[in-house]
Amino acid sequence: MIEVILIVDSSSAGSFDVAKLVSIYCYNSSIKCHLVCQTESLEKSRDILKALSSISKVCSLNLATPVTLLGVLRARCSNIRTPSQDNPEGNLAAVINIVGKERIDCRAVESWDCSYIEYEVEKSHGECMVDIVGWIGLLVKKHDPLIKAVGVIMSIKRIRKLSAKEFLPLVPLVPELHVIFIPIHVDAEPKSALKHVDALLIKYSDFLVGSVDWTASLQFSDQLQKILEYNEQNSHVPYIDGLPTIHPVLDRKAMYQLLDTISKDARNKSALPVRAAGWDLIESTGTHSGKRLIPCIVKTRIACGVSESHHMGLILKGDGLQECDVPLPWVLQEYINHRGMLWKVYVAHDSVMFEQRNSLPNIVATESDSSVPSCIEFDSLKSLPTRLPWLEGTQDTPGKSVSSILTEGFFKRLGSIVRSHVKLSVFGFDVVFDYEAGEAVIIDLNYLPSFGNIDNAAPDFIKAFV
Repeated sequence: MIEVILIVDSSSAGSFDVAKLVSIYCYNSSIKCHLVCQTESLEKSRDILKALSSISKVCSLNLATPVTLLGVLRARCSNIRTPSQDNPEGNLAAVINIVGKERIDCRAVESWDCSYIEYEVEKSHGECMVDIVGWIGLLVKKHDPLIKAVGVIMSIKRIRKLSAKEFLPLVPLVPELHVIFIPIHVDAEPKSALKHVDALLIKYSDFLVGSVDWTASLQFSDQLQKILEYNEQNSHVPYIDGLPTIHPVLDRKAMYQLLDTISKDARNKSALPVRAAGWDLIESTGTHSGKRLIPCIVKTRIACGVSESHHMGLILKGDGLQECDVPLPWVLQEYINHRGMLWKVYVAHDSVMFEQRNSLPNIVATESDSSVPSCIEFDSLKSLPTRLPWLEGTQDTPGKSVSSILTEGFFKRLGSIVRSHVKLSVFGFDVVFDYEAGEAVIIDLNYLPSFGNIDNAAPDFIKAFV
């Protein structure tokens, strides 16, 4: 086991903020984190302690002046390194000086059999966190030769979100698997970043650049491209879910083609009829044949990774396609009345989990009603239109529950069928129920979902990458 000592400077707000992020990450990895705060004078200790109260994920706190700092550190390191009956070798101590005014003689710390780095806050606080926790992960791997390290390249926001659910632990959460996850910032120098990892897990969509136009191949940021090229030419670290496998969740045309194939297979293997939503690819508004699908949802062909990919249009009338400002090319998805309920299904390793969420309401014929807009545009991440005021007098109300039909057994069977086609380690898909047809309809597919409100999914998430 490793324990971390963070040294912060009482005069540096950046030092405090980075320490807070690192301590939270360590806490989510079941790593004990200790805080030592440097101050010129203990006379202001009350104010300092008040500032430190925001760093709630530490298990001990000490104040130290320049004169007492080494003594405080030595006592804390000695306590960490002291063997016990259950831990005859003692714990590994990692001392991280989030540098303020005082520097420390690293030889003194290392003489206590502790690892030590000084880290200057010269980047964004999130980038600093990734650098520091990555260093901690490398220490853990170095300490235990059985451990396999998965290098994780994602946006800092996503890393923090998955870490909060214990999905990216720095120590083995499932002991028999000996797997840890080491965050790698996309700006890192490739040679050093890839040197100690055994596999790469990349959320490619976090680094897409350019527009939603699909006339050219996918373009990634220069930083990610640099890492990919170096790995191909030098390191040869294997990818978990390489780009060809992930392509169908980036391109909605490929996604719906795949969902068509999956639904045909599922119809033969599921007790409940299953189908994919009808769809159409529209390259330009002058050549579309989308009227047959109205009402429908207009989506960009690119499924994620750029801001426009979540800009959608709900088309209620035939002329709505001319009014729609969603960037071309489009994929039109058949609108299915599903009484405002959607099931999000998550697949990791051999486990299939699901949850129910509110969704878009039912829609009745609206062509002759001048009060109803032809097109309603929305951001699917922010403002899903679960109510349509123009139609409230005619919309269906939720019918009887379909929980006796859409059971855990049904979702597990469907998840297994989808997994046999998708070939991804961890993914999610969305299902609605077409009450009129009596069919379950698969409407979306995504990679590395956040698992919503599902509890205790971390062990299955980790097992998926072994």
